[in-house]
Amino acid sequence: MMRRGRQAADDGSFARSVGVHTARGAVLIGVALLLGVILLQKVDSGNGPATQVDSGTATTGVVTTLPPSTTSTRPASRVTVLVANGTTTNGVGLNAKNVIGQAGYNALAPVDATAAAKQAKRITTVYFNPGYDTDARKIAALLSITPTPPVAAMPAVGAGLPVSDLKTANVLVVVGPDYPTTGTAGTSAATVTTRKGL
Repeated sequence: MMRRGRQAADDGSFARSVGVHTARGAVLIGVALLLGVILLQKVDSGNGPATQVDSGTATTGVVTTLPPSTTSTRPASRVTVLVANGTTTNGVGLNAKNVIGQAGYNALAPVDATAAAKQAKRITTVYFNPGYDTDARKIAALLSITPTPPVAAMPAVGAGLPVSDLKTANVLVVVGPDYPTTGTAGTSAATVTTRKGL
């Protein structure tokens, strides 16, 4: 009677089988590594079409994401500013518009903020279109409010834009209840409160 495992141990077939399978596995791993290296070199060298598209996009992205406002060469007169009165006090928007206009900015006629913006009673905020963030910060500093009003990217139309029409403005100033009604740009309290509208 033959004992279990005796035949494999006597003739060495088990050891040969393990050796053959190990060698095949090592060959397969080596081939896989070689293919991986070849593919990585092809991608790194830019020969693949996907790499050419990506590198073009990256170059364009770097060029287009440089904000023009980081340079100090844009004159204030080339920045169009719209002031919206977000308060219930008449004349506050006009007062802020005058302050901004006296600093050389192209200040449009002031408008009223939307009913929703007025109801929210938010503090004065300066919004900017892409590339006008530095200009928005300068305008915020002109408003004589402490602390300086926050500056934020312009909301999209229908997504919280606090005016019904932005016109051609690059910067939007929504004047809130924190805006001073006296002593700004030489406007007296009586002038501010007696003006009709904005």
